Amino acid sequence: MKKMKRKITMLLSVMMFLTMNMAAYAAQEQQTAAGNPEVSVHRWLEADRSALAVRGEEKKIVAREVRIYDENKYELCNDQEHPVTSAAGDAVLSGNTSENTKLVGTESIEGGNFGSFVLQIGEDERAEELTISLKLGEWGFYLREKETGEIFHVTGDDGGGEKLLTVQVKEQASEFSVDRKLKADSASVGRGEETAVRMHLSWNFDADRYEAYSGDGYFWNLGIKNCTVSGNTCEKTRIEHRSGAANTRYLVVGEEEEAEELYVTMECAGWSFYVQDKLTGEIFYVYGDESVTLMTVIKVGEQSSGDGTGSTESLPDAVYSETESAETGNAVPPQEAPSNVVKCLNGAVTSTVGGVYEATAVAGVAITTPKEQVEAAAGIPAAQDGKRANVRFYICNGLNTPAKAALEQAVMQAGKKTVTAINVDMYVISQDGKVTKTGTSVSEIRLVIGLPERCRNTGGEYAVGVMGEDGRFRQLEDLDSDPGTVTVETDQFGVMALME
Repeated sequence: MKKMKRKITMLLSVMMFLTMNMAAYAAQEQQTAAGNPEVSVHRWLEADRSALAVRGEEKKIVAREVRIYDENKYELCNDQEHPVTSAAGDAVLSGNTSENTKLVGTESIEGGNFGSFVLQIGEDERAEELTISLKLGEWGFYLREKETGEIFHVTGDDGGGEKLLTVQVKEQASEFSVDRKLKADSASVGRGEETAVRMHLSWNFDADRYEAYSGDGYFWNLGIKNCTVSGNTCEKTRIEHRSGAANTRYLVVGEEEEAEELYVTMECAGWSFYVQDKLTGEIFYVYGDESVTLMTVIKVGEQSSGDGTGSTESLPDAVYSETESAETGNAVPPQEAPSNVVKCLNGAVTSTVGGVYEATAVAGVAITTPKEQVEAAAGIPAAQDGKRANVRFYICNGLNTPAKAALEQAVMQAGKKTVTAINVDMYVISQDGKVTKTGTSVSEIRLVIGLPERCRNTGGEYAVGVMGEDGRFRQLEDLDSDPGTVTVETDQFGVMALME
């Protein structure tokens, strides 16, 4: 009888041990979820820009959170009735030698929430390395099933799992940045066909001192939040996310699609990657928290055309490793000269408005009207709940369309000669990602066009011709005296002709 009791006691102990370890494993993997969707949540701390900090300065510590779920089936539901929750314990700083080195702005953390704060480094700090630790707790958010509209509440608990961030203290920090663009493999797609839409990236840093690092276990965060298509008339026209490349989504065009062009937008949050110091071999984590909306326009035709909307023969595709996450991947970044910058006599001007700048027939195009004025000219209303619609430009070489042919005919009738043609299209992206092409603005917008090399310093007089939505030809005179550029103001957009 005593042996039987001992066996039962041992069996209960083993069951309790297994139960505790299974719970701990579930918390560690962050897979605990209430509801049907399979989800995971990854939370970590990142130092703004890079994990390099300077004595006597401040470094923002950013709380990063990625929710991974089937984007083809679900969408995040985040409003007053369906809030996102993310709990954490106190942040603890260690390794410092100065009492002036401390964490500030930790009110969110002290309130039990996973949030950002600031590392303040004393001028007398002697440590070369500082460590910040943070314990993670429960999390939860809501998903809406796209097909049925049913809302699921998914939750999990990291069970006090600790997240560490190491910051290197230096005398001087380096600058790092990332440029992101959205490009499709095909400029036009046939009905019932598809094309890949990829984020192309270039990393900017001191190449004499650092090199990009992508060894095993060192993943780069591209910051992709979502990717949507608009302008479609067919429900079967959609964006698909497939495994195999972190930077890629697929536009699938329905066989019954009636639209002549489709607009693909990609909402992106912060980015991160790793660099290695060429002299010391040290590996540093680099991060930025800029949000950006990327866009590309794809024509709908009878068959696919391989001349990608933003690709050029000299620009190789980035190479990405397969990853389970839509937000991370290893890459060898391509180098790319910006076409939204125009060189002038007094330096260079960069466009004030984002978008797709792909015109190679001219030496760059830049919108120089301040962004806020461009938004007002595009009829964008004031921000609501902290959100506001965006304006973007799509500028490329002139497409062979009836509109281009009509414009060239009008230029000839005006006694001018068409040097080249470009498309300058303006788009408004609503808060929910819907894209609307806008052919006119309520006030004029100024843009600078760089003359092709063969036209520079020739003594010729150049102007721009544009055919308005009303079918009337307009000649826009050059407003500057720079022999290498043409500056015009217009409230009409579409195909434009550089004339002489």
